[in-house]
Amino acid sequence: MARPITYDRNEVLDKVVNLFWLQGFSATSISQLVKATDMKPASLYAAFDSKEGIFHASVDHYGRRSVDMISHLLEDNVSPMAGLKAYFNGLRVMSEKPEDEESRRGCFLVNTLLEMGPINTSIRDQVFYYLDQIEAVFRTSLQRAKELDEVASDTDVIVQAKVIMNTIRGLRVLHRAGGSVETLDIIVAQLYHSMGVVAVKK
Repeated sequence: MARPITYDRNEVLDKVVNLFWLQGFSATSISQLVKATDMKPASLYAAFDSKEGIFHASVDHYGRRSVDMISHLLEDNVSPMAGLKAYFNGLRVMSEKPEDEESRRGCFLVNTLLEMGPINTSIRDQVFYYLDQIEAVFRTSLQRAKELDEVASDTDVIVQAKVIMNTIRGLRVLHRAGGSVETLDIIVAQLYHSMGVVAVKK
């Protein structure tokens, strides 16, 4: 009896996320996925059922990691606003490297929403599930910032979390299109002003 083929699912998903991220869903073929993962077509279909199944798994893989990364960044920093500023500083660093192909890929979730949102409700809903989770992380962080008097006392954390999310989406699209660091700085400064940023706890 033949031994079942074993593979590292996370390693495979890292590879397919990278390929979909670079090319999008429509431009990526099964043969390219086979080559990228070094798996036989039958094994790929057995693991993920279809090309769309592979893509759904990729969105889950990237989405979970994004939620975890942002949660740790905001929670492990010296204060909520310090964590938020660290996040936007990370976007700024990427904007300072317009020649860097990896940094110019944008956000996989945002890219997926732009490509697939209008034509595939299942993938669209899956992306929004993770975007909603990220928004909840920002909302919790803003509430903590409010309690620490880092933002204005009348800050509506529900509204501001939505503003942050839409600002991030816009900045990722802007960066992918070659937007300037100066434009990013202006947008982020206006975001802080709208939240009534008072201080950052050290």
